Amino acid sequence: MGESMLELLAQAGDGQGQSILIEGAAGMGHSTLLRAAVNAAPEYGLRVLTARARAPEQHVEYGVARQLLDQAGVERDPESEFACPFPGGARQPERTDLHPLVRVLADEAPVLLAIDNLQWMDQPSLQCLGYLMARLPSVPMAIVATLARGEAPNDPVTVEVISSFHHRVTLQPLTSDEAAALAADALGTPPKERTVQAALTATGGSPYLLDALFRHLRLDHQGPGGITPEVIAAQGPVEVADALLNRYERAWPGVAAAAEGTALLDEAATVPTIAQLLEADQLQTADAVEYLVRVGLLTYQNRTVRFVQPLVRESVLARMLPSRRNTLHIRAAHILYERGAPYEQIAGQILKSQTDSAQHWTCTVLSEAAREAVDRGAFQPARDYLTRGLRECEGPCQGKLLRVLGQVELATDPATAARFLRKALSLSRDINERTDIRLSLADALHLLDRRQEARKVLEEGMAEGRETDPAVVPRLRGEQLLMGGPGYHTTKVDWLGNVVPFQRASGTTLDRKILLDLTSMRTTCRGEAREEAVQQAKRSLRSPCTGLNERLASRTVPVQVLAAADELDAALAECDALAKQSAETGSRILGALTYSVRADVHYRSGDVPRPWRTPSAHWS
Repeated sequence: MGESMLELLAQAGDGQGQSILIEGAAGMGHSTLLRAAVNAAPEYGLRVLTARARAPEQHVEYGVARQLLDQAGVERDPESEFACPFPGGARQPERTDLHPLVRVLADEAPVLLAIDNLQWMDQPSLQCLGYLMARLPSVPMAIVATLARGEAPNDPVTVEVISSFHHRVTLQPLTSDEAAALAADALGTPPKERTVQAALTATGGSPYLLDALFRHLRLDHQGPGGITPEVIAAQGPVEVADALLNRYERAWPGVAAAAEGTALLDEAATVPTIAQLLEADQLQTADAVEYLVRVGLLTYQNRTVRFVQPLVRESVLARMLPSRRNTLHIRAAHILYERGAPYEQIAGQILKSQTDSAQHWTCTVLSEAAREAVDRGAFQPARDYLTRGLRECEGPCQGKLLRVLGQVELATDPATAARFLRKALSLSRDINERTDIRLSLADALHLLDRRQEARKVLEEGMAEGRETDPAVVPRLRGEQLLMGGPGYHTTKVDWLGNVVPFQRASGTTLDRKILLDLTSMRTTCRGEAREEAVQQAKRSLRSPCTGLNERLASRTVPVQVLAAADELDAALAECDALAKQSAETGSRILGALTYSVRADVHYRSGDVPRPWRTPSAHWS
């Protein structure tokens, strides 16, 4: 309890009336602070009278007033004891000294009135409290009450009583040290700093939520060593949702369903989408969401509705029956597809449902979602989307999914990638898709040191292209040349001289980046102007790659050209950039290739021992 609270209690003990309102969202420790004030009051000569309002008893007249009077030992006159005036109203008592709460003050000892849950006080008791507060400065009394954010009714009596408090204390989230002490008490061992920070992120520093989280972990037999940020993020104590939703549903029917819809839709949750998911009236849903925002459970992020504390969202989801979750996930996927939501949002809903969605667009959604995940370097979600797609889709659709799955695996496991890509090639009929598959398959085989097979895959593709679509031939031939690297035979690189005229004659276009790579490589192999080779390589490196695995060779060949031209500092800088990119995207293959090129650059510079200091993880 802060020094300011103790000072106000001391002033009340000296005869200067004080009133303090403790306010904040539910679970922030109102009752704990109130109990601290009650325990400290006797030290300042204050006689303590306590009362606790409850939501189910909110309509019991004089319920809170009776609790106070019973503790004071006042003999009640049924006809006159509760004749409280309306605060600030016209009605005034004829004999204020007959008011029973005023008679309590006739005692010489100052009094502390401690009232928990002011928002649930009955109206007559609130009128009595307002009557006392209007006379507070001249009486030796301290009134300390708690108020849950957003839950008080907006009637004139409640509004005037709340505004009459002299001092208002807004509760703040617990600090790292306070949360660590709470965790140590619950778990029996001081937690790690990252555990504490993850707990604060999940709970927003709410004492109630932190306590519920640590108790849940203890009951789940999670020792401090096994509690990681990932474990904490997955926790959802059902008791939290039970306590909060039952509390709020009593005050505003419909908020529990709104909370469920928000939790299930997650980042796609908007009021219209929530209403459509729940098959509810949009205005009523908007009112329910607004109530949950006011009490601090939800918040708006632009038009999206999100939970303030992630732990509460997980608790709401855990509270829902599996059958209801499954039905709503399938419905949510359909709604989001109709609304044109991002593919990953739709796929996330499909993935969480236990039964097949049975929609004609499922295959396309899962495939495109996997591509979005790959572009941001999230391989595991991409695998999950594609695996689910293989379960739901049949025929040619499976070929598309296997193609993307093979390209995903190419970043980490070439052998698995080759297996998926071969199967995709057998299912695909479109020449452009088959060409794309062949390019990735050749990469995978090349990485497995099966170069003859890689060359055969490309040659078969060129033969197929000459018969059906000559436009694909330069792509396949360019890849074959790039795989040879700067040391490839000059006579074969000379084929590049025929590429540009072929493109003009056939109306095809060779990827600009590959063309730059091949040009720089040919210049190096022929021993032509060094500056020209360096400039071509640098232009290639500045050209963006449009996909994670887009021609792995095209990323490393320009660096090798720089090294061959003795631009060693520039080559090392590009190696560092590629290493950073591989780490960000999670492409272990790109990382390994980058470190092998870096080893070659160090060797050329005469720093032979340096490559052996490369982390073994990259070589493995």
